[in-house]
Amino acid sequence: MKTRVLATTMAVFLTAASLCMTAPTFIYAEESTEEIAEMDHQEEEPEELTETEASQASDETAQTDTTEESVETETLEETAESVPLAREAPGATFTVTFDSKGGSDVADQTVGEGETAAKPEDPVYDGYHFLGWFVEPTLENIVNKETLEYNTFDFSAPVTGDVTLTALWTAVLRVDTTGAGEGYIETAKKGEEPEFDEEYKYTSAQETAVKDLYDVITVAAKAAENSVFVRWIDKDTGKTYSTNERIDVQVKKDLNLSAEFDSALVVFDSNGGSPVENQYVIPGTTVKKPEDPVNGNLHFIGWFQNPSLENLYDPETYEFNTFDFSTPISEITTLTALWGAVLTTEVSGDPGCGQINVTAPGKELEFSEKEPMHSSYTNAILGIYDTFKVGAKASDGYRFVRWEDKDTQKTYVTDAVIEVEVTDNLNLVAVFEKVVKEAAPTAAPTNAPTATPAPTQAATTTTAPKTGDDTPVMTWFGILLMAALGLGAAGKRKFGNGKEI
Repeated sequence: MKTRVLATTMAVFLTAASLCMTAPTFIYAEESTEEIAEMDHQEEEPEELTETEASQASDETAQTDTTEESVETETLEETAESVPLAREAPGATFTVTFDSKGGSDVADQTVGEGETAAKPEDPVYDGYHFLGWFVEPTLENIVNKETLEYNTFDFSAPVTGDVTLTALWTAVLRVDTTGAGEGYIETAKKGEEPEFDEEYKYTSAQETAVKDLYDVITVAAKAAENSVFVRWIDKDTGKTYSTNERIDVQVKKDLNLSAEFDSALVVFDSNGGSPVENQYVIPGTTVKKPEDPVNGNLHFIGWFQNPSLENLYDPETYEFNTFDFSTPISEITTLTALWGAVLTTEVSGDPGCGQINVTAPGKELEFSEKEPMHSSYTNAILGIYDTFKVGAKASDGYRFVRWEDKDTQKTYVTDAVIEVEVTDNLNLVAVFEKVVKEAAPTAAPTNAPTATPAPTQAATTTTAPKTGDDTPVMTWFGILLMAALGLGAAGKRKFGNGKEI
């Protein structure tokens, strides 16, 4: 028993000594001097142990060795933790900032020099599609002009400095046509005018808008012939988006628009007058009355729908059946302009010289002796009622000469009865002249001497010599003979009052 106690005490001592190896002081076992001396003596003269005691001592020694190794291991680990390990000096780092531009937040990254940034999960933005991350994006640099691909940031490239990556968002604008009418659509960048191609007429189109860079798109609608643009419809809501044919659309989300066309068209046929623009109206609405066209000197009567001689007037009021612009338009409507001109006829000079009359073609002209017509004023409607029979009749002692254009004072025609198609204002004058009757010859008295007419120069055909003027010699001879006879008689009377010879 004593030997087992000593062995156990030695094991404890060795364990304590092992635990104190790192301590700067020594630990002594609290044993008396006598016990130590006894121990030394026992070491010098070991007592023989039985086999069983030896086996137990061996097991205790092994257990003590194991405890010492465990204590040493734990002590070394604690020492290693308290002493910092040597490291290399840290390199430069850079910040990668993610600007989601209204989308969900994306955390910034700190990246070592030469390292790459980790591509984050795509952010989300209600109504938009994520296009990618870009460095200082502009409308000019977001697309590679050679490959036509987007110039998104390359996350496999080393980061060489602080960088801000900006998210770009897209939305799609789709346009098409609808309705009973026919029409076309075109798109363009804001500030540019959409151009309609007569060869390629598009009824649908799609544009991708990029938020903050290219998000305002111009769309335009054009109605085909005999059709009318009605409105732009938001296909998702079914509501009117705009009633203007050309609009600038800010695309804030995917948008589907339809240009509605219908066939309610009002065509204005000016019938030779100045052009009047056609109007397209929404079925069931009214058309705006345009300004009156002009056509030279002609008078504008009004707009008529399917005009004819039979429906030109209201039979009760005798007023023109012009189109009522308060009438709703429900189908293609053509309005025709009617023009008026005036045909005037009159007798020239003395009213008693003759009379005139005007009637419709195919009718007989009637002249009245009691109430002769000396002037007339006839309204013509071009294309409807514009041809007339015009006649003139001379009074007794007069005869008809011609019809004269009063404005030009030129002969219009020499026939007394004519058919005139009026294409402009016309003023005709019937010209008459008095008939001069020849006087009957008067018989001479039977006893009256026959007067001998004096010869006239015109009747003389003689070629006798001249006397100095153009009077013939025989004429001068006759004159001299008569003068001699006269002088003789006169001398006789004169002298008879005196001395008779």
